[in-house]
Amino acid sequence: MRETAQNAIIREDYTHPENVYKDIICEPEKGLSPFVQAQRKGVRLVGTEWKGVNHRDDELCWSCGWTVYDQMTSSYGSRIRILHTNGSTGIWAVGSRWLIRDKPNDTSLGSDFMTQEFLRNQPNLDIPLIKEMRKLSAPTDKVDIILMSRAQGVGLDTIWDTLSLEQKKNYTNQLGNALKQLRQFTSSTAKKVDGSLMEDCLIGNCYRRTAPTCKKIGRTLDKWFEILEKDLRFGLSRQYKTEDPLVIDEKYEELKKNFPKSEPYVLTHGDLNLTNIIVKDEKIEAIIDWEYS
Repeated sequence: MRETAQNAIIREDYTHPENVYKDIICEPEKGLSPFVQAQRKGVRLVGTEWKGVNHRDDELCWSCGWTVYDQMTSSYGSRIRILHTNGSTGIWAVGSRWLIRDKPNDTSLGSDFMTQEFLRNQPNLDIPLIKEMRKLSAPTDKVDIILMSRAQGVGLDTIWDTLSLEQKKNYTNQLGNALKQLRQFTSSTAKKVDGSLMEDCLIGNCYRRTAPTCKKIGRTLDKWFEILEKDLRFGLSRQYKTEDPLVIDEKYEELKKNFPKSEPYVLTHGDLNLTNIIVKDEKIEAIIDWEYS
């Protein structure tokens, strides 16, 4: 289980890291801690050199660069820690108030930053969001680094089963108010808040939101069908077990005709679940992870 913001506050007490790290090698100003001394009683220690090989620079943690030398000689306990990973993306907790998101700049950045910035800049809006996000990398960098404030609280998923019916209604009403405000942002065409085309996670089988696996949603229904036409015709051929172009044409036009009307398009979170709702003291502090908006 990843540490909470409250645990991060405890970790920020750098004056007594031994209170957090019970097996720390060296306590500040004191040398070896009693815990380590007890563990090492009667054991012959070796340094960072073993069988003629110097291991002082060997990494014990390839994500953070912590080495054997650091482990043997330091009383440092990091206030920067991995909070969440997904594929080649990592989110680091920087103390109790900040997070850093580190991910490849591979065209799969999603809509999180742009959507939250858009909503934060709207007047008289009361949708709970994290307070601040800053891009630390340039658009041409190979990695995308974002510093963001950390919502204080816990994921609603971690407490939902413990709540009373009244408490659940309270959160439901708060969320309903936020969604009502969100739905005021509409468009006659399908697009992200910056006007760019949306990744097709509905029909186009877009799992990673990155080329070449990702198709786009056209701005209109006709444009969307143009993008999907080749794949749809292939699917219809398999479904009806025919390669007759007349039959496939008929089924394709029938599919297009019966497709639900899409306009107006409404700004949507796209992945709204209990894990993306941060709460504290019976209040929604922030709705996070707007990647699919």
